[in-house]
Amino acid sequence: MNAEQEITNKMAVMCCAASAEKLDRLERWLSGSNTETTRTLSSYELLYKASETSPALIIISSEFHDLPVDKVVHELVKITPDAQIVLLVTQNRLEQYSFLSNTSNQISVIVEDPQGQFVGRILGIIRKQHEWTINHSSLKADVLKGVLDVLPEAVVLIDKNMSIRYVNKRFMELIDLTLSNIEGTPLLDILCESIQEEVTKLVELSIERGFATEETEKIELLIKNSVGDIVPCRGSYQVVKIKQTMYLIFTLRDESFQISNEADKAFQERFEKLVMDLSTDILGGSVRKIPVIMLSGLKSLNRYLGFDFIQVVSISSYLSSFQQFLSWPQKKKNDQSFDPIWLKKTVFSEKCFKVSNIQDLPLDAMEEFDWMRTLKMKSFIAVPVNINEKSSGILIASRKKQSHWDSTDIERLENIAKLINSMLLRLGELKNFRKTEKELVNVNKRLTNLAQKDGLTGLANRRLFDQTLSREIRRSARERGTLTLILTDIDFFKSYNDELGHVAGDKCLKGIGATIDAVFQRAGDLTARYGGEEFAIILPGSNKETSFKEAERLQEAIKELNVYHPDSKVKDRVTMSMGIATIENSLIDMSEFIKKADAALYHAKNNGRNSIFHFDDLET
Repeated sequence: MNAEQEITNKMAVMCCAASAEKLDRLERWLSGSNTETTRTLSSYELLYKASETSPALIIISSEFHDLPVDKVVHELVKITPDAQIVLLVTQNRLEQYSFLSNTSNQISVIVEDPQGQFVGRILGIIRKQHEWTINHSSLKADVLKGVLDVLPEAVVLIDKNMSIRYVNKRFMELIDLTLSNIEGTPLLDILCESIQEEVTKLVELSIERGFATEETEKIELLIKNSVGDIVPCRGSYQVVKIKQTMYLIFTLRDESFQISNEADKAFQERFEKLVMDLSTDILGGSVRKIPVIMLSGLKSLNRYLGFDFIQVVSISSYLSSFQQFLSWPQKKKNDQSFDPIWLKKTVFSEKCFKVSNIQDLPLDAMEEFDWMRTLKMKSFIAVPVNINEKSSGILIASRKKQSHWDSTDIERLENIAKLINSMLLRLGELKNFRKTEKELVNVNKRLTNLAQKDGLTGLANRRLFDQTLSREIRRSARERGTLTLILTDIDFFKSYNDELGHVAGDKCLKGIGATIDAVFQRAGDLTARYGGEEFAIILPGSNKETSFKEAERLQEAIKELNVYHPDSKVKDRVTMSMGIATIENSLIDMSEFIKKADAALYHAKNNGRNSIFHFDDLET
């Protein structure tokens, strides 16, 4: 058998992966299996080559994503009905693609296991296909086009001369042109002038490489549509080889909507900041300043939202007293005769009203029509102004041009109406300002106490304990003084709870907490619930001897409580173990200080309980 016959008898295998390294590994696995391997980094190129050569086996890595993997597999089934298709997936992607093996007996989904067993499965498929006969089919030009036309992205294929060779349906929709109108057109003709030079260099450099890139690269383009409007696009590009010719494929997304959304978001954030700043000024203003603040705010909002005139029409005497401060621009004369009866009725019943052209107003709205025409306004919206949930007036915003008002415009005007409501309420509340201020101070004090106190015992909670201990450690070191920490634990409290129940347990904890608080009454002392049945006492300025006496005094007070304990291994009354640690003229990490007291407590509990132990004695 000559060399030419040997090559002919070899089975044709095509491999497509995301990197050259992956393709190298695939070729090494297939070496010695009487196969001739064709490799590609592009699924576009894979579809073309498969339709030309009809290989016996096609191996695809699921990591490759220049086209959707499932669509590529289904197209391969159509154009290579005799080929076996192997999709290599990682374990975490098996569930995503396993369904493909059920759609056709041509498809095998194989997991790339670390032990390499999947290589044996591929070689088994090759052995089954060994008698396969090559069947060259003619190039089906519509294969790739069919794939591209179902993609949601816009795709354009250009040659080395930067002429457009093909675009899919989405791209034609993007620029509003048909394929016959754009095919053969220079790419630069549809690009904004500011990016033409940059794109020219990019295309020349990419084509000059002479090979498909190992991964898609990101790009941003400004494309002109059929009427000359600029369409901002973002996406990727990749070099592919089709029939020995290099092409550049751009896959693009229309970013107009996203950019518009970003602009709307920025506009809304700025509006909300204006409203928030104005609301803050109203809350902090004096009786004399608030109406002027409101007028200044209306001026800013009127300008920012593009209104030509904004005003409040009042129906309550309270609101009418501030009428001069609730319109912008200010009119030289206030027309008190304007009484929009139809508009008020409509707004209060429907919660809002909008009209893009005052010519569309009904005959019943002649008063409103004449008023707007006098102001030279052509469109307006209106929302109610409520004070304490009672209708007090309507807020009207108008423009000198016809405008399409949407729900966002109405929502923004409603926010301004709420501001006016806040202003009026604030003016009423200022009459009792001192009383309100005092009440707020008391409320803040109560909230602070709640945030720093344990809900059950009323002692300091863990948060206040940590803050105080940290502060006292630093102060002790700064003043070269002493500081003592006592940690306590009720002996066998779990069995107390189990025998008598949690209600009795809570009652016991309250009694113990009250006793601890009563014993340590010096200025600067802090008693805290450390957690569960554990309590902590911070004693600034207390040395070893003094703190030991104080602990003994607490032990005696607990004894005098005479609380019955049905399951204690010490005695039939509630007892407590205590651990003490003292620092003198030194700076120590808070966690280390707590560890010392905890070590002393641990020793006291391991030595019969109902006892007191100091950390210094433990070291001795």
